[in-house]
Amino acid sequence: MRPEKGAPTASQGKYLQAICRLSRGGQRMVFQRDVVRWLSCSKPSVSRAAALLRQRGWLERDRRDLALTPEGLEWALRLCQARRQLETLGVPETAAAPAAAVLLAAEGAERQEQDG
Repeated sequence: MRPEKGAPTASQGKYLQAICRLSRGGQRMVFQRDVVRWLSCSKPSVSRAAALLRQRGWLERDRRDLALTPEGLEWALRLCQARRQLETLGVPETAAAPAAAVLLAAEGAERQEQDG
């Protein structure tokens, strides 16, 4: 299946950022259970998110191990950078992560309008 194009949703961005941080910037594989602990969410939630990220072409999965693809790593790093910028403006981390995804999605939509 060909991956869909576009920016990650806020939820997808949350998982991309978590996997990026846990993998030390994409340098190692991450266990699914580590993402469960990091985000304090359920194993089925991480499994569903991993399946969606894989469909989008942003994640490689080998049983319980997760690794970002180059495109997934690029999105994760962009999201982390946007999140840090929002945090420097005083936005709490819990709000900055989803807000970063929304900002990048809006940026992508604006680019598409200009190109189209």
